[in-house]
Amino acid sequence: MAFPFFNKEKNDGVKSKKTSKKEEVLELREEKTDAPKSNEKNEEVSAVQELHTSETGGHKRFFVQDHKLLIRPVVTEKALIENQRGTYLFEVAPNATKLSVKKAIANVYGVMPISVNILRRKGKEVRFGKVKGKRKDEKRAIVTLKKGQRIEL
Repeated sequence: MAFPFFNKEKNDGVKSKKTSKKEEVLELREEKTDAPKSNEKNEEVSAVQELHTSETGGHKRFFVQDHKLLIRPVVTEKALIENQRGTYLFEVAPNATKLSVKKAIANVYGVMPISVNILRRKGKEVRFGKVKGKRKDEKRAIVTLKKGQRIEL
């Protein structure tokens, strides 16, 4: 006994519809690639991507924009004393690396640091009455500049 839904001819008809949809998608993609692109922007992005992959030894990583990488300068008594010696303290994004912080400082403030040291600070465990909690972890960067260079904060 033959059932109509096992008919191979009907399945072939369905496959041809799928292939036609695939062809339409491919045609749309070709049309999009034919559109003119802004070469300057694409070249900049590719140059930055190449630079970042070379930094990480070929591994692709997610990098934050410079102004978002440097969260804020840390203003404490100790940090202000160090500022006079050419050392600045910044709170940075959790995924920041020494090299990315160095480039961010160069792009944002226009000075090239000699060295960058990074510290991770674990958040303290605190209590609010009977409720226990924890402050957020933070990452800080100590940036050392050449003698005579300054950052206006």
